[in-house]
Amino acid sequence: FGGFDYGKYLKSQRIHWVLSVKGAQGVEPLDSPIPWSARLLRWTDEARDGIGGLMDTLYDGPDAGYMKGLVAGIQDDLDPAQFDSFSRLGLTHVIAVSGMHFGVFAFILLKLFALLRLTRERALELTIAAMPVYMLLTGASPSAIRACIMGMIALYMARRDKLKDGLHLLSASLIAMLAWDPLLIENVSFQLSFVVTAGLLLFVPIATRLMPVLPPSLRAALAVAVTAQAASFPLSVYYFHQFHLLSLPANLVLVPFISFVVMPLGMASAALGAIWHPLGSFAAEAASWCNRLVDWTVNRLGEAGGMQTYWPQPSVQWVLAAYALLLATAEGLKRRMRAREERERWAERQASDAIPAFDARRRAAFVAAYAGTGPAGETTEPLLSAEPERAPPAERGRRIRLLFPLGAALAWIVWLVWGIQPAAFDRDAKVMFLDVGQGDSILIRTGEGRYG
Repeated sequence: FGGFDYGKYLKSQRIHWVLSVKGAQGVEPLDSPIPWSARLLRWTDEARDGIGGLMDTLYDGPDAGYMKGLVAGIQDDLDPAQFDSFSRLGLTHVIAVSGMHFGVFAFILLKLFALLRLTRERALELTIAAMPVYMLLTGASPSAIRACIMGMIALYMARRDKLKDGLHLLSASLIAMLAWDPLLIENVSFQLSFVVTAGLLLFVPIATRLMPVLPPSLRAALAVAVTAQAASFPLSVYYFHQFHLLSLPANLVLVPFISFVVMPLGMASAALGAIWHPLGSFAAEAASWCNRLVDWTVNRLGEAGGMQTYWPQPSVQWVLAAYALLLATAEGLKRRMRAREERERWAERQASDAIPAFDARRRAAFVAAYAGTGPAGETTEPLLSAEPERAPPAERGRRIRLLFPLGAALAWIVWLVWGIQPAAFDRDAKVMFLDVGQGDSILIRTGEGRYG
């Protein structure tokens, strides 16, 4: 239960029948012409094979498979042991082509066009045109398609000086992808890509403001890492049933290093190697040295004892409750920060206000013109009264602000207990049949929690 369903996966790829033949003589090639759509994909596959072959000549051993996955999204030759090490620490998103790759790609192109003295408008137009090419060369995974659409829209709106916030771009790419293929909604990569991106757009500003004592660069990096972990955690547990407690520090340290050092070196090695092989070898050697440092760090963190946690299969309601709690917690934190800023502004205004509020009665006592008599001998009264003092905003909703942390903590504890499903709460007896390869195995669980 909760494992990989191959039949469901095939249906998501619109594959409903699987045929098998014995030997090559059972296959007969057709002489019909190749359709244009298939020709484009064939040219793309040939170009990817060329990139993979070039990377094989530039890198040795496991570095070749890793760099092909990092730069071109070719994961066929990735070392399984290396992939497992990255998977335990939640670092496989580095290898999957996503917005990070397209961001680095667009940055390199824009800097190159700037060196070539192209205008801003022409540089943006050429970068937009290069985005789909890079998407096809990296395999056109759901995360790559999402990043490509968002990048193209963002660059186009920047070209017209009408760039909006990222949620508009994310929503537009979501609508476009589901309109093209509604079955993508069941794709794990698709779900993680959109959920994590939405989490970064919604929660990073709040997380950054919660860390005021750190340097700006470290505060931003920590906010991104924490937000990405929080947004991906429910789906990761739902699909993969495990979470490493050192995943956050691993992502905080390794993702920026891989994104801004290793990946640019890998792209440079491929581009320079295509021009002149010895030139690409220098960048490849530097990237290989960085890979050894990354592998050493991943292995040391992965070997830490007691850090790997395993989770039972949760329900869909548990996942939805997690994101509802995230939104509610973010909204509560936003209101608390807004109220705190109002209190700080009120205190600063009170401290810096050297001029007292206008008091008409006090002014009337000293200025005779304000205390004259009317034509009928009646005493005149000042038309302006003293300005009433405004109450500080700290008094508004104080009880709610005090109860919010307690309520949020209690809700998250209940949610975690619900996900862990402690055996003490489970009184169901179960008989489970397991396929262990050489035969069948039966595991019996009693209502008291004993196994046999």
